[in-house]
Formats: sequence, C-alpha cells, structure tokens
Amino acid sequence: MHPQAGLDNQHPTSSKDCPNVFLIDDHAAVRDSLDCLLRLNGYSVQQFSSAEAFLEIERYLKSGVVLADLRLPKMNGLEMIEQIVSRRSDLHTIVLTAHGDVDAAVSALRLGAKDFIHKPYEQDELMGAISRQFEELACMQNRAKNQAEARAKIICLTSREREVAERLSDGLSNKEIAQDLNISVRTVEMHRARTMERLGVRNLAQLVAIMIRAGEAA
Repeated sequence: MHPQAGLDNQHPTSSKDCPNVFLIDDHAAVRDSLDCLLRLNGYSVQQFSSAEAFLEIERYLKSGVVLADLRLPKMNGLEMIEQIVSRRSDLHTIVLTAHGDVDAAVSALRLGAKDFIHKPYEQDELMGAISRQFEELACMQNRAKNQAEARAKIICLTSREREVAERLSDGLSNKEIAQDLNISVRTVEMHRARTMERLGVRNLAQLVAIMIRAGEAA
C-alpha cells in the first residue's frame, strides 16, 4: 500500500526537519483548530479521522507524537494505543479526554500512553506536554545511537579481549580475571591494553562506560 493511503489531511511544511505530530480526532473542526495551533508552533501535522486510518499507514510514519482523542468511532483510543505501543517505541501518544474520562485516561497510561490532557485544554499546557514528549524521544534516540556506536566498537574485539573487558566492567581486578580465565596476570594486562586501544579509551572508567552503553536497552 502506498504510504499516503488513509491520510485524511496533510499540508506542506516549510522544513522537512519539523517534528511530526499525528492528530487523530473524528471532528474535522477540532482537527483543523489543533492543526493551526501546532503549525504555528513549528510542528509538521498529519490529520486522521479514525484510529483505523492512522494504523493503516503507521508503519510508514516517522518518529513523532500522536495526539489522539480517546473517543473515536469503531476502534477506540485505548485499542489504538495498545497497537501503537506493541509496534512503535518511537511514537509517543498523548490522549485528549473529557473530564468524565479519568478512568479511561488512567487506562491509557497503563497501556503505554505518555500523558493525557483534559478538554477544554489550555494551549500552554498542551504545547508543554508535546514538547516534553519530543525531549523524551530525542533522549531515547540519542541512547540508541550511543548503544549502536558502543556495540560497533566491541565487535572489533577478539573473543578473549571481550572476556577481559566484560570482567573489567564487572569490577574484577587483573589478578581476579587471570584466575577466572586461567591465564597469567601479564596476559590479562596485555589484553587489557589492546582492548583499551581498540575501543579508543584512555582509562578503565571509559572502558566500563562503553560496555554499559553497549548493554543498555534502546
């Protein structure tokens, strides 16, 4: 299916680098009002009138924030959030709720939504919530990048060098590593020096930092 299928409304933006907000609401007037507000604040916006229309092309969409009404026709917001969370960690959802929908909003958070805003909302409150989610996405993407870079460095190590590096990151001394691997302390020192050279680090703290980053969940 073509990536644009199911898209209800998309306006051209002045920059391809604008952060993406995906707006899901079955009321056209609400979508248009939010669309205008979001664009004035520098966001690229794509509108959808239903959860089905959004999920139809979700796999083609870039990272961003999903701003969705919980009360949607057919598939409701909770069902949609469950599907988004199961497939995309780089789409953070903020739900818009009526004041009587507190239980539903809490359920949305438990399913993986990142925040909820009561309607009628204050513009500053909404913009603040969206901004926070983009900050979280940026941190998440930076962690993933650091993890990939650390893993790429570790791949260059020999199996023995990796064994030594893992034990150093666990806090073992050269003597303890030698006993654990049944090799001499001098051999450990040699592997340690080569490992640090391959990883491009100057001290043990930097080596441990790389090992930790490589093992972090993205």
